[in-house]
Amino acid sequence: LTFLVIIGTVFIQGTSARSLAKFLKVAEPAPNGVLIVGANPVARAIAGALDKLGLPVKLADSGWENVSAARMEGFDTYFGRVVSEHADMHMELIGIGKLMALSPHSALNSLACVRFKQEFGSGNIYRLQNSDEGRTDDHKAARRAFSGRKLFAEEMTHAKMASLLSQGAEIHITTLSDDFDYDRFRERYLNRAIPLFTLDEHERLYFFVAGDQSLQPRPGWKVASLLPSDLLEKLKDMDE
Repeated sequence: LTFLVIIGTVFIQGTSARSLAKFLKVAEPAPNGVLIVGANPVARAIAGALDKLGLPVKLADSGWENVSAARMEGFDTYFGRVVSEHADMHMELIGIGKLMALSPHSALNSLACVRFKQEFGSGNIYRLQNSDEGRTDDHKAARRAFSGRKLFAEEMTHAKMASLLSQGAEIHITTLSDDFDYDRFRERYLNRAIPLFTLDEHERLYFFVAGDQSLQPRPGWKVASLLPSDLLEKLKDMDE
C-alpha cells in the first residue's frame, strides 16, 4: 500500500505539474528565443524580423551606442561582454535556446559560440562570418573546431550584409501556402532573395545555413529573407 501511494503520488505530480504551472502562469517558457551577440545595425535588423515572428530576442553588446539604439527600438538587451563572469551571473536567459553570433569581431563570436555550445547544444549555435575569417588553413581549422554553424549564404559576411542594409535592403517575411510554395517564392523574387530563417506551423525556428540545401520550407511556414534594394525596385516596377 505504501509503495502504491508513493508511485501514485509521483505519477499524479508528474502528469499534472506542467498543466498546473501553466494555469498558474508560473511555468518557464519554451526555449524558442534567440540570444544575439551584438546590437549593431545588422543584429538589430535580424532581431526586428525575429520579433515580428513573435520570438523572444535578447541582444548583448559591450558598446553603449549599440545597446542604446537597441533599447530605443524596444529590444531586451544586456550591456557588457557576453562571455564575462558578470554575464554568467546577471544575464537572464529564460526562454532563450539559440545563439546568433552577429558581432563584427571574429574572436568574440568564436568565444561566444564556445561559451554557449554546452548550454544550448551545438545544433543551436550559429554565426555570421566576417571578412577576415579563413585566410589560412590554420584559421579555417580553428573556426570549424570552435565556431557555430555558418549563417545564410556561403558568400554572406557581416560587412556585406551591413552594406546591403545601408543601401536600402529590407528583410521581408513571407507566409507560404499551397498556391505559393517555396519554389514560387523563389520565382517571385527572381532567385535573388537571401533566405535567413523560417518558422514552421508549430512555431519552431530554423536558420538557413551556408552549404546546406536540406531545409525546404513547406506551406504554412513563414520565411524571412533579405531583399536587396535593386530587387525591391524591380518588384515595384513589375507590380505596377
